[in-house]
Amino acid sequence: MRMTDDTPVPSISDALLSGLLSRHQMDVQLTPGTCQFVDVGSFIIKKSQEGFIAALLGAGVGVALYDKTAGVGGIVSILLPEPVGRCSRWTPGNYARSGLPLFIDKLVEAGACRERLEASVAGGSCFGHVAGKVATPHLGGQTADVALAILQREDIPVQRAKTGGANHLSMLLDTRSWQVSIELLQEAPHKSEPATGRKPTAEEIEQAIAAVKPIPQVALKIIQMLGNDNGNLKFSDLAAEIKRDQVIAAKVLRFSNSVLFGSGREIASVEKALVMLGERNLLQIVASASIDFIFSGQEKGYALMRGGLYKHALGTAYAAREIAQFTGWVDPATAYTCGLVHDIGKVVLDRFVAESRPFFYREVATGGSDFTELERQSFGWDHAEVGKRLALQWHLPEPLAVSIAYHHGPEQSPPGNRILVHIVYLADLLATAYMAGVELEKASAESLERRLETIGLRFSQLPMIIDNVPWKNLMYM
Repeated sequence: MRMTDDTPVPSISDALLSGLLSRHQMDVQLTPGTCQFVDVGSFIIKKSQEGFIAALLGAGVGVALYDKTAGVGGIVSILLPEPVGRCSRWTPGNYARSGLPLFIDKLVEAGACRERLEASVAGGSCFGHVAGKVATPHLGGQTADVALAILQREDIPVQRAKTGGANHLSMLLDTRSWQVSIELLQEAPHKSEPATGRKPTAEEIEQAIAAVKPIPQVALKIIQMLGNDNGNLKFSDLAAEIKRDQVIAAKVLRFSNSVLFGSGREIASVEKALVMLGERNLLQIVASASIDFIFSGQEKGYALMRGGLYKHALGTAYAAREIAQFTGWVDPATAYTCGLVHDIGKVVLDRFVAESRPFFYREVATGGSDFTELERQSFGWDHAEVGKRLALQWHLPEPLAVSIAYHHGPEQSPPGNRILVHIVYLADLLATAYMAGVELEKASAESLERRLETIGLRFSQLPMIIDNVPWKNLMYM
């Protein structure tokens, strides 16, 4: 059973699932029902012989509970230690203090005996590395601590716990044996793949930049609109502009009816979407649909699941909008659009990551180098530098181009857009931390507290932002 609705699980790639089962030493044949993945803020409960339950864990925490005698168990995936205010999206499932007791009660209702329950706990990673060491302060660790304290209070023994650190983890519960394994979340490279990377030539990089799909013209116009005062823009003109590109128009309607953007009522035309969702929301949907167009097909390099790069882009966009709204420094729509395009350079480098995947993935897993430094060592470019070239090639507005170029080093950005770039940096960090298993990048939390100060945030305020980003729905886009 799920605590939430029957929304389908994220589209995990066969390679990631195969690697997951391999690393957990599970010798099973892959079928559509072999393994179910737990949504953030929810749980799955199964009986004996009903397959596998898995959780992909970054800063969030997974708790597996099972009664071997009754043959009942499951996993809950927790976002934060406790509720942070009246605006919380998913109470109580998001929080250790409320969601874990509820999970225990539901297990008992399903036939488990509270006194026989056993537990394993994983996740709660830091936001990223700092000069090769774990970053502080540690919100994920606080979530894990609350979960462990609740288990202790309930006299539920913890058979295994692996929390903290900076790596994302996978937790797998086997209902055949009720064994829990916890491993580094990493795609297992095929034995036939090369162990070392091949550095592409400068000419190959230039050719790859030239070969990237151009952003649709309607998207460029919409992006310009998002950065300007649209008081004189007529609704009819906006709808007509979108309908000029049939592919984009179709994507806009799909997005308008999705779990993420939808209003709950069917939207069958661009004009109706404009009336029901509003001008600014529709502009953001068009921008989102356009970036989906660019990222489509990028699944063998940076992405760990189907559509991984796009899911991360959406997560960053939503987080950037929440930060902008919370701080009041910049226009939320501009922050959203900058978040969407911040990683556009990965579209160019994705093929080269795919060609040297075992080498590149192993280097990322060991955490020996800063992510962008590893890209420069491997390819001669990092994705921010390549993205800057694409921004110039597409004549993107300055705020977008600057966010693309400097989101890994916001202090180096031009003064006029420095706060905006800091917001995109933080949004990128949060999306990496709370959307585990989406893509390869390992975030850097270098100078995090100082960067928070630049946009007037305290670390203690981050849960209010994190709690308002629809992480679960973003996984299904």
